[in-house]
Amino acid sequence: MENNIYTNKELYSYHFDLANTKRRLDDFEKIYNILKSHLEPKSKARIEENKIKEYVDLYKEENKNFIKNVLHSINHIDFDKFCSDTWEQLDKFNNNVKDKKYIYILGVNDQNGSSNVDYNIYKSNLWMFMLIWDKLKTKPIDILLNMKIAIQLYGDNVEYLIVDDCSYSGTQIVEQVLYTDASESMYKYPNSYLIKNDVYKKTMFKPVQNHNIKVHLFIPYLSYIAWSKLNELNLVTCFDIVRYEKYILNEFGAILSRQDSAKLYELYSNFYKNYNPLNLIPIFFDHKIADGLSTVELILTKGQVLDNPDLRFIFVEPCDKLYSNLTKDELYAQLYCPIPPYHSFKKILEENL
Repeated sequence: MENNIYTNKELYSYHFDLANTKRRLDDFEKIYNILKSHLEPKSKARIEENKIKEYVDLYKEENKNFIKNVLHSINHIDFDKFCSDTWEQLDKFNNNVKDKKYIYILGVNDQNGSSNVDYNIYKSNLWMFMLIWDKLKTKPIDILLNMKIAIQLYGDNVEYLIVDDCSYSGTQIVEQVLYTDASESMYKYPNSYLIKNDVYKKTMFKPVQNHNIKVHLFIPYLSYIAWSKLNELNLVTCFDIVRYEKYILNEFGAILSRQDSAKLYELYSNFYKNYNPLNLIPIFFDHKIADGLSTVELILTKGQVLDNPDLRFIFVEPCDKLYSNLTKDELYAQLYCPIPPYHSFKKILEENL
């Protein structure tokens, strides 16, 4: 851990210049060789079909059809299908980047954009990149923390790759990694970047015309909300974005009837008042159930009965074994079920590096 630039933040200066390209690639491979046997999820999310009826029966009679419709709209992607969809998109990427030079962008960031010092590599994007590493026919020529650093070092002389398993709101990848953070480096290209708050106050505006920075966005599952934000980037930045997605995911508000949408909004507001549940994406995977800003983890992870704050019944395993005995206060903590593979990376590396 002490000598690896990805795990020792005291070595963060190695991320900022071309002289340490080889060190970045070598240190990544050291991490990968340790973690490659730990990429498949050990515990997998599974719906207990016989328990769903018990969960529905806890609702008031007038809300039972509503919750059935909500549950019916949720997709579960098992790990075999996830890998199959990933390999299919990877074939397209391999064909597109034959012998081309590209940089892999870790995309580490905090809430306000990319962070150069306080970064976290133990997330889904690095796990996803490790998952496809062996099957990449052309390997990246460098690995960098974020787009700001990458554009400063390489400009439009190379292409860029960003990877993740799923994009829900699109906020992290689209708004932070690709827009807010990268904007600091794009000013060296004339007419390459427009400020959204300025252009949308005008009767009309001229979109960015030259798209000279190619970004390969490899995300097999992409929400329609995120897809729309990516299209917006084509108007206000010089990014030429090539997408690799197997599915576009609709949000609850687009799937449910008007009546069920209103009910979901009403009942969810009893627990979370700061965001709109109709923008949540009805999907979960064997390897993870996303947090409450992305999907209905209140139902899936915590088993909350929406029309009765005092009732909970978890019908997804292994969540039932992990969280059935939570207190009310503990219920509102950020919980993970199943435990994603990347949450064990830090401990594994500490024991082996």
